[in-house]
Amino acid sequence: MNSRTYDFSDVSQYQESASPDLFPGSRPQAAKLVEHLAFDATVWGLTAVLQYAQLSDFVWRRPTGDGPRINTFDHRRGLAGPDFSEFRVPNVDTLYSNGWITVENGPVELEIPAVGDKYYTVNLFDIHGNASNISNRTHGTGQMSVVLCTAEQATEASGIGRDVMIVATPVIWALLRVQVTGADGPGEADAIRRGFRIRDPRPPINTDRYPEVDSAQVESSWTDFATALTAVIGACGVPAREEAMVSRYRAIGIGSDHAVAESAENEWVSDAAQRGFESAMEMIRESRSQLGEPLGSGWTRVRDKGRHGTNFLARAVMNNVGLGANVVEENTSFNTYVSSDGRPLDGARGAYELLLDTPPPVEYFWSVTLYLAASGRVYANRWDRYSVGSASGLMPDGSGAVRILIDPDIGPGEELPGVLPAPREAFFLVLRSYGPTAELLEGRWSPEPVEPLGAPGRGVG
Repeated sequence: MNSRTYDFSDVSQYQESASPDLFPGSRPQAAKLVEHLAFDATVWGLTAVLQYAQLSDFVWRRPTGDGPRINTFDHRRGLAGPDFSEFRVPNVDTLYSNGWITVENGPVELEIPAVGDKYYTVNLFDIHGNASNISNRTHGTGQMSVVLCTAEQATEASGIGRDVMIVATPVIWALLRVQVTGADGPGEADAIRRGFRIRDPRPPINTDRYPEVDSAQVESSWTDFATALTAVIGACGVPAREEAMVSRYRAIGIGSDHAVAESAENEWVSDAAQRGFESAMEMIRESRSQLGEPLGSGWTRVRDKGRHGTNFLARAVMNNVGLGANVVEENTSFNTYVSSDGRPLDGARGAYELLLDTPPPVEYFWSVTLYLAASGRVYANRWDRYSVGSASGLMPDGSGAVRILIDPDIGPGEELPGVLPAPREAFFLVLRSYGPTAELLEGRWSPEPVEPLGAPGRGVG
């Protein structure tokens, strides 16, 4: 059923109260309200807080000397590995570069170099994780300039004579990925990505407007979470259709200098807010296996990456699993936490085999990456092998199938193209497909189940 919407602008004699909403005088009832509002604010604001924590680290903790702290790229050295801490569940197939862009003072220009046959994307996220792309798919592979601006600035930007992209929030996260291939891949990819530049003709913005937050605490402390969420609202505002909902959070100090509940002065208020926050975080963490569409094989096809709208819980779950997820047109992905028998993947139980009847149909490349279930981090192993796939030399056999052995007991000389080291603990797998074809996008290809082998398997090439 379609929901009817309406406003009060033309309603005869309609008036709104200028007073704050009622706050219960009874402490038990007030605590219930505080706990409820903190729970709701956590679900709504988690993605924005996680991204703001990244912004805070980028501005205040990045060792760049006296260089700019905003409207610039930070080109991370090497591929992501066990030491990658910017966000959980990174891919290990592309070089990452982080950039935080503000168009608060006017449009900003993004320069794109010629990339040849390499896959690239500049993933542009608004503060709530909704994604746009400048990529091979959307803009081609030649040298170009793209102007980024808000809708209010679009008239000014349209006269520049370049491609214009309108962004939702005045502060956006630019996550650059460049494909790594072959023995010289990292060096070649690094040279390409250093041609991506952010040009702002205005004086550097005063970064004091972005209060520093403790990125290590925003997922465990209500006080740190609330500080970050208030900073987000101050820097980026609130989506128009969500303003009425978010205004309720002012009662617990979100987006306001003075909370009705005076939360900073009342320990019971802080305790109630922390309970609501912890309850929301527990629900979010326990809902991670529900992301996407279950395929009946243990695998889940991840949908709606970078497309959230008002699906606040799905948005919170997806970005808690891992920030920076790209839209399915760029990267169609699947994940699994279980084997074909429905039991959790765990190297303590032995080895597993993934037999793909045919490799994923892609324009660029595909890979399977293993992550620790407890942390979402890449598994450290002595071979520094974190994924296998088309870019790592894994080829179909004579029947066209691809075999991958996931093994906690790889011996010397057995680090073959189809062997993925596993930990002796719970893990999960992510299959990524870059440049998915129509067969993938339309759901006509999906991976086969992961089969338990018990004792370590051998002979996979």
